[in-house]
Amino acid sequence: MIKVTVQYGSEKPLEYLFEQERLFFGTAEECDVRLREGCGNKLHAQLREQGNRWLLKALDAGSGLRVEGNRVAEITFQNRQAFQIGDASIELEIEAASPKQPSPSSKGFMLVPAEPGMPFKAIPLQKQRTLIGRAEEADLRINERSVSRHHAVVTREELDLGWFVEDLGSHNGTFVNGVRVEREEIKPGDEIRFGRIRVHLEERGEKAPRKTMILKKAPPPEPEPAPATRLFSGPPAAEAASQSKPPMPPPLPTRISPTRPKLDTPKAQAQDKTVFFVLMVAAFVFFLALIGLLFLVKSKTSTGGIGPVPAQTPTPLPTRPALRSSNHSTAPKWRVRTMPVFVRRNDGAGATTLAGRVRQHDTWDVQSQTQGRVERIPAKQGSLVSRGDLLVQMDMSELERAMESKKATLNRAAMEIANERLQAAKEARLRGKATDADVEAAQREYDDAVERYRRQSSEIAMLEDSLSNDRILAEESAKVVQIRVRPGQFVQEGQALLTLRTVGEAIVDADVSDAVGQGCSEGMPVSAVDSRGNGYQGEVLKLLWRGHQMFLKISLNDPNGILAAGDRVDVTVETDAEAASLWVPRQAVFQEQGGPVVFAVEGGTAYLCPVSLGGESEGYVEVLEGLSPESQVAIHFPQGLMDGDAVDAVSMQAGRR
Repeated sequence: MIKVTVQYGSEKPLEYLFEQERLFFGTAEECDVRLREGCGNKLHAQLREQGNRWLLKALDAGSGLRVEGNRVAEITFQNRQAFQIGDASIELEIEAASPKQPSPSSKGFMLVPAEPGMPFKAIPLQKQRTLIGRAEEADLRINERSVSRHHAVVTREELDLGWFVEDLGSHNGTFVNGVRVEREEIKPGDEIRFGRIRVHLEERGEKAPRKTMILKKAPPPEPEPAPATRLFSGPPAAEAASQSKPPMPPPLPTRISPTRPKLDTPKAQAQDKTVFFVLMVAAFVFFLALIGLLFLVKSKTSTGGIGPVPAQTPTPLPTRPALRSSNHSTAPKWRVRTMPVFVRRNDGAGATTLAGRVRQHDTWDVQSQTQGRVERIPAKQGSLVSRGDLLVQMDMSELERAMESKKATLNRAAMEIANERLQAAKEARLRGKATDADVEAAQREYDDAVERYRRQSSEIAMLEDSLSNDRILAEESAKVVQIRVRPGQFVQEGQALLTLRTVGEAIVDADVSDAVGQGCSEGMPVSAVDSRGNGYQGEVLKLLWRGHQMFLKISLNDPNGILAAGDRVDVTVETDAEAASLWVPRQAVFQEQGGPVVFAVEGGTAYLCPVSLGGESEGYVEVLEGLSPESQVAIHFPQGLMDGDAVDAVSMQAGRR
């Protein structure tokens, strides 16, 4: 435990308690012990543990620390030490930390990526101020073009008032749970979005010790008696009312609340009865709707037709009772009704032409990585670019002049002169020719010179970083669909320069309802022609069902990026002119343990034939494998019919085309 006492002149001293092993003193906001403006530098000194002793070291050799009027660069002590920084008198006291049990609030907070594959990892929030952006100095560095260099900052208020996210004027904004904010409090489980990057605030593990301001020491709380063991969580209402002490405020709501026991009151019983009655009525209505649906399906499948139409969703196949063992010598001669297989043949000349429409292409904006004036744009609207091609070149002459101007004003000699004056004032004070006020004035003059030198050096480094981003290159192959700037225009960092679109492949949806059973299948080669007469080659990717219609998902080679979203194309599918599809009545197919089967009748004998099924429509099922166009299938047969039984077949008429 580190006790820090800070006093300014005759004012009332301020006391701080810390439980960490490293402290920073200075006027910056991120310092653990923040001093008033004018009392030292932004990062003036650092305290850290070194073995069994403590080391207090000045971070700026020109500033130093004062101990009993003498300037020193570092101090080593064990238990207690007093020193001065500017007008602040500071006393350090090291106390032995008493062991204590971790409380529920000692858990740490982390920013965790909302999706896998993000360009950064989870980061614990251990600092009072966490910077998020694309810059090198950011605590959470996200190298993504939608994130600004200094995008946002996550801060924690004093006295554990919670975490806040604040936007730093980013181009694409900061969002909390989908709402754009300037400054908003965030809680565990909230989704924060920086540009296109989404993260979650999560509470897990032990968090880093935090500093606490102690205004007045309070006596330790009296230990409370252990509660009696219960079979459920939470005290009963009667016992809670009878407690003599005032009740504690209820805990803050959490995502998962503990399960409370159900009170056996007349009101609760009435609510339970109402819920039960509503559920019973809903179940009864659902049962009636299901019966009506089954009756409708049965009535539709029982109606006949001259041939199948576009496929519908198949219904489950019926099953038969366990078959008896076949004994052909004693088996009766069954009477069955048969029907020839329905054959649908292609009448075309080996090709099917379909109407299709191109899906939406992916587009994105290329953004400026620095501010400056556009010098030239080699990319042309409608042209193709490859990875690494130059899209926009920036004129950085203005930034170069600004950098040269700042370098000219960078005066290290002023800092050295101020340091010499400070040393001279200190020596004069030792000889009695200067006062403490003279030394303090010289110290302030030196501190101001050092601060100006550091600020100007930082600005020059930022300008040099911007000058390295004078060439905007393509990250992948694409087509330029829009140029959003012109040569000579001044642009800001993050401003959209060009709009690109993916090229190489166009996805087309084509309606093939009229081509069911005509040989269309996955992997089949296709050719297409757009409205401008341009030709393309491709293949069938997938057959899709949408309601009662079948569609083909087709991939067309489009290396020049000619096709756009919404364009209509005529797709030609090369099929076999002799190809045909076989269809049988729905009642001829039933389910066995090994899959769907039918009885094929040939020469007065019934044979059990396994089949592979395709689509289904209007009481007919498409058979892909297992039958031939000359087959006769049994549509009405007794339950005891076995494979190889002799039958008396009565053929019914069926059309062929």
